[in-house]
Amino acid sequence: MSHAYGSSRAFLNASCCPNAGRTISRLSTDNDQAATLEIPAQAGDLVLRDRGYFRIQAIEEHKRAGADSINRYKHYTALYDPATGQKINLLELLTLNGSVDMLVGAGLEQTVHLRLIAVPAPEETANLRRMKAKKEMNGHAPSQELLRLMSWTIFLTTITDPSITFKEILALYGLRWRIESIFKTWKSYFNFQKVHNVPEIQLRVLLNARLIMITLAYERLFIPLLGQVYKASGKLVSLIKFTRYITQNLALLPRLLNSPSLPPQLCRALQRYCTYEKRNRANFMTEMEAILLKTGASWD
Repeated sequence: MSHAYGSSRAFLNASCCPNAGRTISRLSTDNDQAATLEIPAQAGDLVLRDRGYFRIQAIEEHKRAGADSINRYKHYTALYDPATGQKINLLELLTLNGSVDMLVGAGLEQTVHLRLIAVPAPEETANLRRMKAKKEMNGHAPSQELLRLMSWTIFLTTITDPSITFKEILALYGLRWRIESIFKTWKSYFNFQKVHNVPEIQLRVLLNARLIMITLAYERLFIPLLGQVYKASGKLVSLIKFTRYITQNLALLPRLLNSPSLPPQLCRALQRYCTYEKRNRANFMTEMEAILLKTGASWD
């Protein structure tokens, strides 16, 4: 995932599962496509990326590494019938069948076999997609084929188990929105919006310092304390609330970093100020657990 700040772009390799951690990959001025191959995946990963990162070569490398991936279909991606080698007219296929769930060859070399799974989207959703596409084309009109394809929600995935249905694929892909919470937290509490117009070297120093702080707060504090607070109270710590608390109480950092276990007073403070409130709507952690249990997934 990436967000741009000024002329720099921050890339984050983010795991939905807390025990797997997160790694700040790098700062770059590259676009998403150029950076895709440099963001790593390892055996047991389930890679969730938006269309800006879609590259057949990256999916192929993930498969070789033992990782699965779920990707939104990107227009003009070449798809082939693996039995005949004939190119698939996706719009014609969907118009004829309504929904599809089949294996396809992908890319000009047809070296990667993926599962194509698509169902009709609600008309309201399709119309919103068309409006967004027209707005993002900067005065250029999207092709009629693209606009018509927006009537379907289309995924390409390496998960070929037929017991994992479109509904589960959609739910798993929805976990990707966790990244939006992460960036919201960054911008709100690490003051990225206050980085002024400065020379490149100074900008890199400022951003790297903040990224180091983020990594430290997450991997050395949030991950270990998540388990300790849950064991003591049965409550889950909110990443946003935790980050706000830490940035407002920076004097606690040495004590927290140097203590092998959480002092009772701090544990009570984290329970009070950093845990999810009781509400009817499930929080991210419980939603993720429910999805992974339902699909029988074991991605780290």
